[in-house]
Amino acid sequence: MGKEEDMITDIRKMMDDPSDIRNIGIVAHIDHGKTTTTDGLLAKAGLISEDTAGAQCMMDAYDLEQERGITIFAGAASMVHEFEGKKYLVNLIDTPGHVDFGAEVVRSMRAVDGAIVLTCAVEG
Repeated sequence: MGKEEDMITDIRKMMDDPSDIRNIGIVAHIDHGKTTTTDGLLAKAGLISEDTAGAQCMMDAYDLEQERGITIFAGAASMVHEFEGKKYLVNLIDTPGHVDFGAEVVRSMRAVDGAIVLTCAVEG
């Protein structure tokens, strides 16, 4: 069985036990690295290549998002991460940063257990 099949098997097992599931949102102002961070986490989970992480913008699937280089719609991905010898199903939501798409962020925050808040050390 390959790595992808192992991950799918793990995800199917963990979906039945809510104690193994973590729903996490990534939030920040526009251009503070939400999608880049999401790419890095997807790469660490083995879902995308580490060589393209940060440039791939995996969660920006909508054509307009790719053209403009911004996230318009919240995107979600499920992955397996191990912490202290225990595997968890992490449902990760990459949210938009532009104020015009704030409703997407609010809707996403209703679905998560916690959030990763990114701040820019340069812009504050």
